[in-house]
Amino acid sequence: RGPLVLAILDGVGIGTSYEGAWLGDGKFKPLWSELNRRNGIVYVHPNDDQCCTTRTMSYESGNGLSSAWLEWPVNTARTIMSLMVNGVSREYPGVRFIFSHGGGVAPLIIHRIVQFEGWTGMGPERLKTFFPRGIEAEFQTFYFEGAQAFSPVNLDALMKLVPASHIVFGTD
Repeated sequence: RGPLVLAILDGVGIGTSYEGAWLGDGKFKPLWSELNRRNGIVYVHPNDDQCCTTRTMSYESGNGLSSAWLEWPVNTARTIMSLMVNGVSREYPGVRFIFSHGGGVAPLIIHRIVQFEGWTGMGPERLKTFFPRGIEAEFQTFYFEGAQAFSPVNLDALMKLVPASHIVFGTD
């Protein structure tokens, strides 16, 4: 039934992970292949993953915190990194990804990863295997909606990394 559903859609809305698999996981290749063929849009909203929720982390302790506070922004960064490191953003250039909430914490950690080029065991050549075009160029292929990303710190970080045309209005 999947191909039948895709036949009438311009895009899909999905979560950041499913059953412990981030979106760069190879099990999603058939989906990316079909959406690439159709130049499809993928709207990604964060969700809980079995690895890390307020129930599995120690900071909830019954105080009413939800995963939206910390886990969802980090899960968005996890799935963005998964897509880039596993080559999905390069292999399927027709798929336009839109990430909720300005990409979560991803814009805040991109330059931290760039600094790994000086680390023993990493270096510029190893980083190039993960990000052949460079991590910033890979990141700039994505789109980001602005719900909950409007603070000056978050929005400034995003605007320093991607063109304004890749920041879209969104109310998630």
